[in-house]
Amino acid sequence: MTCRPFDAEEAFHAGFLNRVVDDDRLDDDVESLVQQLVGKAKLALLETKAHVNAVTESMVGTGRSWADADGLGAGLRDPEGRAAAEAYVGRLRRQ
Repeated sequence: MTCRPFDAEEAFHAGFLNRVVDDDRLDDDVESLVQQLVGKAKLALLETKAHVNAVTESMVGTGRSWADADGLGAGLRDPEGRAAAEAYVGRLRRQ
């Protein structure tokens, strides 16, 4: 809600990430993960993915995502919201 930026370590400790990988290890770690996944049974992967999608849908309701766009549009039309957005972008440009 505050739009405060945070780094990968903080995201990890807050539970947003499963792991943090150094830039120079990223390709190797991705390849390792891919190899782990291709070694799994296809049906198990498909069912796991379907389950994750179902849980995600129940939490965030992508069927209602049109409302997100409407809310963003309303915020951009609101003078106070627009001023806050412009101030935020201005701070980013000065960094």
